[in-house]
Amino acid sequence: MLIRLDACSSEYLKVLPGVDVDLRLVASDRPGTVRAPDLIVVNCASYERTCTDGGLLPADDVVLAVEILSPSSRRTDSTIKHDEYSDAGIPHYWIVDIDGRTTLTACHLAGEFGYVDAPPSRAPSPPLIPSPSHWISTSWSDQR
Repeated sequence: MLIRLDACSSEYLKVLPGVDVDLRLVASDRPGTVRAPDLIVVNCASYERTCTDGGLLPADDVVLAVEILSPSSRRTDSTIKHDEYSDAGIPHYWIVDIDGRTTLTACHLAGEFGYVDAPPSRAPSPPLIPSPSHWISTSWSDQR
């Protein structure tokens, strides 16, 4: 999946596996919420800034978070992280289920109502990667 996403990204976006993201869901004087999605897509400038300055990638810089379901993570990825990523303002969240036929549920922010989830889409074999043009065209242009 990493290779397929990376091939679809542009010079402005970077695909990263398992990177800690500060969701910034609480005041800065309180312990934060940090998650490490299976994959994230970030603006290259944000990634380079974080590498130079140190610290965690802020959720504000994440264009897409991807979680791949496993039996032990199904509830957390489908419910808890779904809500946390939405509350953190991550514009797109993909939930990939590889149990049986691979499915992908693409979620996108819909203002104050959180994510709107597309129906799961199926493919005959993994990895399933729909065309990312919908999020590249809307997201990287906002963050250049």
